[in-house]
Amino acid sequence: MSGVPTKKVLQSVDSPLPVDGDGYPIQDLIEIRDLSKAERQDLLDGPKVKILVGKTLMGTVPLRFLLAISSTIQDQYQFFKHMDNLTLSENINPDAVAYILEWLSGTMRTQKAYYLPVIHTISRDLLVVQAGRAMGIDHYVQHIEDHYWYQLWTKIPTHEELNVIEKLAPDAQDRLLVHISDRVGNLHFNGQLPAGYKLDWFLASHPKMAVAVKNRIKYLVEDHRQYLKRVEKRERREKFEKEQAARLQ
Repeated sequence: MSGVPTKKVLQSVDSPLPVDGDGYPIQDLIEIRDLSKAERQDLLDGPKVKILVGKTLMGTVPLRFLLAISSTIQDQYQFFKHMDNLTLSENINPDAVAYILEWLSGTMRTQKAYYLPVIHTISRDLLVVQAGRAMGIDHYVQHIEDHYWYQLWTKIPTHEELNVIEKLAPDAQDRLLVHISDRVGNLHFNGQLPAGYKLDWFLASHPKMAVAVKNRIKYLVEDHRQYLKRVEKRERREKFEKEQAARLQ
């Protein structure tokens, strides 16, 4: 299952939810931040799932709670019909996973659920986004990526910020990498990068961003060429129309 979760009724007499092997309802993905404390605590009953990074145990989360928020857990559970562990790649940052688990623990028990806080350190925040996606809770970390999506578009990104994005992007088509590369490409094309920015030097050691920035610059060059052609065509037409009008006078 995928998509943006919406608030759903946890149980209904008229349309009961399918149940797992222990008789607990399998909940569709829901927006847990819209649920009351009592509704969230209804998801804490039953077996627990161990969350591991490689072979390192990071903590446990109730299966029903994970089934309500994680597309990864839902996909695996529907395939295996059983779920003891969620094992994440050793490439996933353990501190980021611990940060998410701490938030989940608070969300389970607090009176009013809250957003996963933005740390405001790009390297740590994007590691949290990466970990959240690996756990299948993309919806609950998207606002963190969005924070940098808008922030970096309104400024000149530093090499440090670009380096973090390059390092964590899986490929040159990564959404955030392409977006920020478009920003850098625009600044370069319009001559707005400061002296000493050394874009070519930076891109030489950052191949994913190099592809995305060069694609953007190529697009801008072609777009400008087409614009000049349209201007030239319009000017020729206007000149012709003036000459025609002059002959008729």
